[in-house]
Amino acid sequence: MDEKQRSPDLTANALDRAITWVSPKIGYMRMAWRAAVRGAYKAGDISRSSEGWVPVNAKAEQVNQPQRDFIRARTKEAERNSDIVGGIIGMLERNVVATGFRLQANTGDEEINAKLEAVFEDWQKPRNSDITGMQAFWEQCKMTIRRTLVDGGIIFIKTYTGNDRFPFQLQAREVDDIDSSGQLRNGINVIVHGVEVDGNQKPVAYYLKQYSPDGWFTGKTTRVPAERVIALWRKTLPSQIREISPLAPAISRVNDTEEYLDAVSIKEKILASLSVFIKRLIPSSGVTAAGR
Repeated sequence: MDEKQRSPDLTANALDRAITWVSPKIGYMRMAWRAAVRGAYKAGDISRSSEGWVPVNAKAEQVNQPQRDFIRARTKEAERNSDIVGGIIGMLERNVVATGFRLQANTGDEEINAKLEAVFEDWQKPRNSDITGMQAFWEQCKMTIRRTLVDGGIIFIKTYTGNDRFPFQLQAREVDDIDSSGQLRNGINVIVHGVEVDGNQKPVAYYLKQYSPDGWFTGKTTRVPAERVIALWRKTLPSQIREISPLAPAISRVNDTEEYLDAVSIKEKILASLSVFIKRLIPSSGVTAAGR
């Protein structure tokens, strides 16, 4: 191996040994200073064993935005096809929401408590709580658990187009509906990946794409004030403005596991299909060797 092919660590070690042989004192000082420069943390060491581990340290949106949609596409694919992911989602739905919630009012007046509980019981029915009239409130909560885990979040728009008794309804929107086409300005506010924020990064409005009933993008975007939006997602960094799927750290491992299980299944199917045929040189005539 010539000098060009050697790693920097090997070259430095060879030089240290040579200097130590000539002058042990200088060699010792050189190795001591080298150890001090490397730092006290193994996690910060860059050597041959960690040369491929050089991560990027940046603000949340700078790291999340380039891969947010692609990660979501992968987690959705796993939601459709992976029994591992399906089992995790089902467990959370059963343990967090189960068959729904019951309101237990505590105003100090039993009569008012009973009226409030009756109103909530009636409001959470599909025709009253959901703008589409398709889901009860507990079903919307189940969908929230699922979408928050897979997509990273979900959006509910507060609407007031219901019946006379219950004008307030919820309109569920996917985080895919946020128009994240670019970073623009609206006066003094900045639009970061479809979310308009002020100087303190407080959401002011959300820009949502308009779709036809059959799911085609119309090319139009609607600005919805933040006070009408319930954005449910988990914020893990102070600079984070948009969601990221919680399955992001695990989805590669899930995919590897699924591919491994598929390979094992194919192998077992092939083994089960193999047969052994024994061909005799002399056909049997039904007479045993002893009777000949």
